[in-house]
Amino acid sequence: MMNRITLIGRLGRKPELRTFDSGSKVANFSIATSEYYRDKDNKLAEQTQWHDVAVWGERGARIAENYEKGSLVAVEGKVTQRRYTDRDGVARTKTEIVADTVRSLERRSQTTATASLAQETATGA
Repeated sequence: MMNRITLIGRLGRKPELRTFDSGSKVANFSIATSEYYRDKDNKLAEQTQWHDVAVWGERGARIAENYEKGSLVAVEGKVTQRRYTDRDGVARTKTEIVADTVRSLERRSQTTATASLAQETATGA
């Protein structure tokens, strides 16, 4: 069995980088994916899904530094669920993508050299 996911979408916000006391780093962001279909009146409709993404380590630091809200990306990783207790003491479950690869899908003419560098460094290429 395999837990693997690939999503293509746009960042909903600039990645937020957090550094823990242990020195570990994680970048968190969301991406929007959209599907288009014809509704009952044969009009084109769009359905958007939001996905939370986490990128750990130095890759996460590079993502946070080089990507912006609206960037078109391909995210590859695994689906995870984690449980935590919020500030009010309520038990919560969060589903997120733990990404091992994030690639820019912007055309070179639309991106800066920094974003191109982010694509290469985030994938380890």
